[in-house]
Amino acid sequence: MLTGAGLRRCAGEGRRVKRRIYVIDDELPVLEGVRFIVESSFPEGEICGTCSSGLQAIEEIDHDPPDILLVDIHLPGISGLEILNDVRTRHPAVLCIIISAYEQFTIAKEALDFGVFAYIVKPVTKTKLLKVLSDACEELDRNDQRHEADLAGKALRQSVEALLERQLVPRLFSGVWRPHADEWELWLKALRSVRPDFAPAVALGFIPCADASIAAGLAAALHYKLACWTGLTDLGGVGVLLSAPRGDVSGDLREAARNALRINGAVLDQTIWCTQPVPLERVWETLPPLGSSGPADISRVDTSASPELLLRKALIKLPGLLRSGDSTALAKWREIHTPLLRQMLERDREYARVLLMEPILEVYRPPRLPPVAICELGRQSTAEDTLDLVARIIGEARTTASRLFRHELQLPFSDYLSSLRMEEAQRLLSESDLSIKEVGYAVGYQDANYFSRVFKRWVGMRPREYSSRSGVSREGESL
Repeated sequence: MLTGAGLRRCAGEGRRVKRRIYVIDDELPVLEGVRFIVESSFPEGEICGTCSSGLQAIEEIDHDPPDILLVDIHLPGISGLEILNDVRTRHPAVLCIIISAYEQFTIAKEALDFGVFAYIVKPVTKTKLLKVLSDACEELDRNDQRHEADLAGKALRQSVEALLERQLVPRLFSGVWRPHADEWELWLKALRSVRPDFAPAVALGFIPCADASIAAGLAAALHYKLACWTGLTDLGGVGVLLSAPRGDVSGDLREAARNALRINGAVLDQTIWCTQPVPLERVWETLPPLGSSGPADISRVDTSASPELLLRKALIKLPGLLRSGDSTALAKWREIHTPLLRQMLERDREYARVLLMEPILEVYRPPRLPPVAICELGRQSTAEDTLDLVARIIGEARTTASRLFRHELQLPFSDYLSSLRMEEAQRLLSESDLSIKEVGYAVGYQDANYFSRVFKRWVGMRPREYSSRSGVSREGESL
């Protein structure tokens, strides 16, 4: 397990993780020469295997893919280009480099078509090899950072969009709910945090469905046809918030619904309701009282003293209290408002999560995304645990991430975050009965294979091996 001092030592050596390098060449001097250069002059990498046979190499790479592959073009039996084609298809994360005695344009062009990172002409000199390997490691670092950011962003968007579709759209179209202006602002923040590309003007649509199963299928299918949010309403139908880059989008909605359900368009033409596009801020004012006889059927209920509004006002103050560092004031705040949150969680857990998002979205203004831990809001068992998590998420935003960690620990914040994830993964593998895939997800990795690779780079062994050494058996798992 890496500590702060250990991380500094790794950073001082130039790179925290050794990249695994596999070499394929039918000339023994080349294999030995590359190994010597890497072992003596390239601490950022290590030779994880060498081979002179293409078929054998493919089998070994399939079993344990490296980070970097160096391969000769001309090999007996199967050519280097055939190996590249196989590796790039089956293991796209492997970064491939060609070494060849032939500096031919046609070969180089074909290699580039396979997505090769670099082309080294023999004889392989130390200077040339070290430069290419150094560039390759930097590219892999960038790829890892992009991959982690993509996974975190995707998990966040899925979590927030689920809230929007289970809460916002059904509430709007239920015919009994009209948000106050300040409450609507909260929803707008959530909308824009996950869909900043959503058109400024939107249309509202409603499709009655007597059969609940048909409504669920229609809502899911509309996502594949239109840029929209949908939700199943209390009125027995599908409510739609439709991105409207042009004036009349009612035809788009009808056509998408017809295609989704494969029913006669005349039936839906009589029932589909769709507004003209309006600014997103005016949606809640534009929506008519669907399923009622007129606007008078919907009255605004005074919720000035409602638990929702009281909790929302309290949560607005939370980031300021955390910034102040006043532990006494924070303890008093928690004593007063924890029972209120407990009441909201018992009454409407999903809506309570929406309220909890407001102070988080306040400190993580778009396009900056909150950490993936926001997905855990709905999984906390108590109000106390929920507030602890919210405070931690807000607290993370207060750090001057990159500058602070580079100054204090001499390494990027992303490296420190990865080390924390790996420490937590080791704890879960040792102390819990979670599967390896579940452990990876718990520490922020949705791709189990990618989690296994990152874990091995940090810890030196795969998760299953680490788990076995800790005395926890996970039979049937190969990661």
